[in-house]
Amino acid sequence: FLYFNFNFSSIFVIVIPFFLYNNIIIIKDFNFESYKTKNYLLMLKNLFLLDLKTLFIIPKFEKNIILSSRNIFNAKVAVLNKINTYDIMSSNKLLISENSLNEINKLFFKC
Repeated sequence: FLYFNFNFSSIFVIVIPFFLYNNIIIIKDFNFESYKTKNYLLMLKNLFLLDLKTLFIIPKFEKNIILSSRNIFNAKVAVLNKINTYDIMSSNKLLISENSLNEINKLFFKC
């Protein structure tokens, strides 16, 4: 029996089309050693996402990732508990870390 958490139901409904059109990328957990924009740009370049608007969802506040992305026009980083529907709807691709995916599983479905 799955229990659905209705607090996040609007976000859940909005994310479904991203799954249908393969616009979600699951990324292995990492952290940058320093907060340099070129580190984040290199990650986007390796994923072929430089020209797309991206939202990177991380499970907890990680200073180096957030500071590395703040100067990039089409990139946004959101902590899982601070995510909102506008950020999701305004992005072309969702990048989700593995730990975030596990946390989403815990939030949405409780066995």
